[in-house]
Amino acid sequence: MLTTRIGTRTFLVAALFPASLLAAVVCADQPPPPCHPNPKANQDMAEVRNRGDVRHLPDPLEDRLVRMAGRPHSQLPTQAYAEAHQDKPPFAPVPSQLFQYYLLDTTGFEPNPFTSLIPGANDTAMLTATGPDCGLPTIGGVRVVLEPKPGLPTDPNDIRAFIDIFTDVSGLFVINNESGWYEGWMIHDLTVAPVNRKPRPDGHAQFGTLVPADAAALEAKGGNKVAGDIFTTDGKPPHFPSAKDHFPDTQTNVVPIQLSMGAWNTLQQSDGHAYWEFNYTTNWIHPLYELPFTGG
Repeated sequence: MLTTRIGTRTFLVAALFPASLLAAVVCADQPPPPCHPNPKANQDMAEVRNRGDVRHLPDPLEDRLVRMAGRPHSQLPTQAYAEAHQDKPPFAPVPSQLFQYYLLDTTGFEPNPFTSLIPGANDTAMLTATGPDCGLPTIGGVRVVLEPKPGLPTDPNDIRAFIDIFTDVSGLFVINNESGWYEGWMIHDLTVAPVNRKPRPDGHAQFGTLVPADAAALEAKGGNKVAGDIFTTDGKPPHFPSAKDHFPDTQTNVVPIQLSMGAWNTLQQSDGHAYWEFNYTTNWIHPLYELPFTGG
């Protein structure tokens, strides 16, 4: 995973996988027979690399979008237009501002039946999600941008800011009998709250804070107790999901808060392109019914 703003492990998940970066020289990435290659690979790659919304992006993100353009696809990575404009004549367009990006693949977490062939489990079957295009690895890119609209904040941390999210993925099976099989998620790891010595009238902590007794209980549990630190279930340093995990004995100890952005599907050539807008009218309430252990 790559992000231009490093803090807590705040990230987006497009469909099934969080991100890890594999740096590579961008070249035409074609499947073996009998899958059909992209006959216009070089042309498509050059077109995307020279697009106005791509050519000034950070190199790893630009390379990822160009790499996907060279693969078999139904459409090129989504064009990002300048939707903001100056508030005085001639009302010239103002480009959106990239402030985060993510590179997606299937290597940064424990192998599972959707993404890996597991001996004795599914080694005689096709991969459920990531097996199209004769074995090309599933990759993707996410661009998170701010629209600097007149009168709206230009700080992406401001809840009233106008945010666009572009997700492009190459290598997910088309799910034919549901219009939206895959799902975009925002995942934020819970952090240790600050202490407020003044509780509510009922004795419970004020919103977003701990009472001293809570802080003492955390301190007794382990070292991750300072306000702002990533909260861990065992008090030990954070262990994020990794390919070395083994369910159920070796798992992450962080506590994620998940927000569903919405469902989407892929296209005929197993490429998917999803777009979301988040602004001051967006409902950011955590959907409690959509949790991993409930099948959400």
